[in-house]
Amino acid sequence: MATRAETAVLTAFALETRRVIARRAPLGLGFALVVAAVAGLLELAYYPARLSMLLTAFGAEVVLGVLGILSTRHEALRRHVIPITVTATLGIALCITVYAVRVGASGDANVSANGCLSRVARGRTMRAPVPRDDGARAV
Repeated sequence: MATRAETAVLTAFALETRRVIARRAPLGLGFALVVAAVAGLLELAYYPARLSMLLTAFGAEVVLGVLGILSTRHEALRRHVIPITVTATLGIALCITVYAVRVGASGDANVSANGCLSRVARGRTMRAPVPRDDGARAV
């Protein structure tokens, strides 16, 4: 059983993690949407016959990304920002995977896209250096 001090530390850690994810999730999800839009334009340029599937997949990605971003702005949902962000990111990865399988696209592109998204799901978007107690900078 956790002591009172351990419980306080765990609670503070959970609150700080939520705050950081709420601050970084819009950047990560927005970046994922921009990359998906560029990839979609390239896909359309090379494979115009895939337009309907591309629009379906990209439309679902936009909906998931925008819902994830909006959830960080709504105070009542901020308590659930981590599961919402992870769900949005995994949903986008699922959209990419289903699209790649349905159109017979390259597995390499699918792995690259999902690798980038896994960083967003873990909250490892662009980070600023964090000052430490001893005056050094940690990242």
